[in-house]
Amino acid sequence: MAALEAEVKMRLNPPNPVLGEEVRITVEIENEPQGAISVANWPQCAGLEMDWQHHSMENYFENINGNTRQGKRLVFGGRAVKQGVFDLTPMHLKIFVLPVQSNGLKVRVGMAQSGGFFQVQSRLLPAEGYAGQVFRLEVDVLVADQEVARVERLAGGTYELAANHYDGLRIPPELEQDFLVTPLESRRANPQSPELFGKPVGEVESGGFSYRVQRIVLSLYPRRPGRFTLPAFTVVFHRLQPVRNFFNVQLQHAGAPFTATSEPLLLNAAEPPAAGRPASFTGAVCEKIEAVLTPEDLKPGGNAELHAPISVSLKLSSDLPPEYLRLPPWTAQERLCVDFEVSANAAVRENSENEALFKEILLRPLKTSITEIPALEFSWFHPVERVYKTARTQSFSLHVEGTKSSPTAAGSPVLPRVTEEPQAVPASLAGLEPSPSLVLDVRDHENRGLWVGLLALLPWCALGLRALIPAWRHWRGRRAARQQASLAYTLRALKTAQDPESRLRLFRDFLARYGSENSGQNNSSASGLGDEIADALQRLEAAAYGGGSAAVPAPEELAALLRRFEQSGS
Repeated sequence: MAALEAEVKMRLNPPNPVLGEEVRITVEIENEPQGAISVANWPQCAGLEMDWQHHSMENYFENINGNTRQGKRLVFGGRAVKQGVFDLTPMHLKIFVLPVQSNGLKVRVGMAQSGGFFQVQSRLLPAEGYAGQVFRLEVDVLVADQEVARVERLAGGTYELAANHYDGLRIPPELEQDFLVTPLESRRANPQSPELFGKPVGEVESGGFSYRVQRIVLSLYPRRPGRFTLPAFTVVFHRLQPVRNFFNVQLQHAGAPFTATSEPLLLNAAEPPAAGRPASFTGAVCEKIEAVLTPEDLKPGGNAELHAPISVSLKLSSDLPPEYLRLPPWTAQERLCVDFEVSANAAVRENSENEALFKEILLRPLKTSITEIPALEFSWFHPVERVYKTARTQSFSLHVEGTKSSPTAAGSPVLPRVTEEPQAVPASLAGLEPSPSLVLDVRDHENRGLWVGLLALLPWCALGLRALIPAWRHWRGRRAARQQASLAYTLRALKTAQDPESRLRLFRDFLARYGSENSGQNNSSASGLGDEIADALQRLEAAAYGGGSAAVPAPEELAALLRRFEQSGS
C-alpha cells in the first residue's frame, strides 16, 4: 500500500529546447518507500534522443515552508534531434510489484537562433489626429527568449532582464522640440536618471522566434499643427556571460555591444477646423470635458451684497491630462463679465485618481438687478466625431442687496458712513460772537511757531540728504544692472520660444517686473510705445488662447519693444 502513496513527477530542462541543444529529464519519486524500483516502460519522444541506460540517482530531503519532501531523483541526459512539437510519454515504474507512472509532457523543439537576439519596435496611436490631442507612443524592447533562457541556465536562476541586457532609453532631443513628452509606463534606475527602462508585457513572435518584450510608453502633445517625422529610437544591448566566484554567480558583458534601432514614424497633427469654432475653445482635443461650478460662501437663499466678493470653485475633468487643459479668457463668458468683476488665482492641476483642474474665482456683483450666477462654457473638439462640443456648468440663483455705490478696493473692508451730530452750545455763551482780533492773534502765534520749527530742522535735513544721495545712486545703479540682465535673459528666451503662450509669459513677466519702477520715469503712453505694447499683448493673448485671427508677434518685434521700453525708463 505504501507504493500507492508514491508520486512520480517528470520535467524537462530546458522546457522548449532548440535543435542540437543538450537536455535533461529529471524524474522525482516522492514518498518513495524503501524497496525495489524497476522501469516497466521508458518514455518516448520523436524529437529527443535520450540515453536511458546511463543516469544518476540520488536521495533528496527538502523542507520548504514547513512542508517536508523526500524521495529519489533520477536524471537522464540527451539532446534535441528534430524540429517540431512532440509528446513525451509518461515513464512507467514498478515499486515492489505495484505499478506507478509519471506525467507526460509537450515538447517544442525550435530552430537554433544564430543572430537577431535584440530588436526595437515602435508604434504610434493614433497615427493621425489634431494639434491639442495627446498621442500614445509605444517603444518595445525585444530580447530573444533563447538568449534569456541561455543566461538563466548558466546563472542558475532568474535575473533582471532590463538592467543587464540593455542600456536605458534616452528621449531624443529633436522629439522634445516638437512635442511635450511625458513618460506614462516605464521605470528609471533612480528618480534623477534620464534613462528609461521598460516594463515586461509578455512575449511576441517575430521571424519564427519568441521574444520577451519590455515596453516604454510615452505621451506626445504637439506644440503646433503640422506633419512630423518622429526620430528613430536606438538601444544598446549586451550579450551576457555568467562568471562564478566563490560566493555566487555574476553576470558580465561578453564581447562588443549590439545596437538596435526602430523605424522612424510619421505623425500628422492637423489644426481643428475654424468653421463653427466657439469663443470658449482653447485648443483642447479630447472625447469629453466635464465642468462643475460650486459657490463656496453664498448666504442662504442665494443672497449677496453689492460689490462683496463671492468665492466659487471651478473644476474641469477630462480624458486629457490636466496639465494640457487651459481656461478660456473671461471675456468669452459674456454674461459673467457684464454682471460681475472677475478675479481668479492660478489654476491648480490635480493628478489624483480623478484627474482634474481646479480654480478659485472671486465674483463681485456690479448691479442689484443680477438674478443669477450664469453658467460658464468650456468647449473642446471631438477627434472621432470631428465636431466641437461645449460643456456648461450649472447656474445659481442670486439676489443682490445694497445700493449702487462704487466698489471698494479688493480685500479692503467696507467702512460704515459716520455722520457727525452738531454739539450743544452752553447757555453762558449763547448769543456771543468771537472777536476777530482774538482769532487773528491766535493764528499769528501759530504761524510764527511753525516757521521757527521748520528753520530748526533745516540743518538736520541737509545732513540726511548728504547721507541718502550716495545710497540712492548705488541703489539706482544696481536696479539698472538687474534690469539689463533681466532684459538680456528675456531676449535670449524669446529667440527660442516656439509657441505663443511661452512668448506671452516672457513678455508679460518683464513688463510686470519693471513696469511699476519705470512708470514715473517714462512717457511711453504719450510716445505711442504704450499703444504698441498693448497691441502686442492683445495679439499674443489671442494666439495663446485660441481667439482672433491677428498675426502672432515675432520674437524680433517683441525684443524691439522691450528694448524701447527699457531705454525709456533708464
